Amino acid sequence: MPKRLHQADEAFALLYHARGAASFFSQGSQPCARIPAANVDSARVLPLRSADFRDWLTASYYSEFETCVGVL
Repeated sequence: MPKRLHQADEAFALLYHARGAASFFSQGSQPCARIPAANVDSARVLPLRSADFRDWLTASYYSEFETCVGVL
């Protein structure tokens, strides 16, 4: 089981996992991200401030560290 990260290291780890998303602005100037989907040749577009994007990012983090972000 991976060791617990310090808070600053956690932030860098989240940024590292976010690199899998391609960010852009929608036509309505809403910040969005294109993230990989389950299918190899497909992607999902999510608003950056949505619960779905947060869930995707934290799931990516959890898959590596086997712990939730910010849990002591």
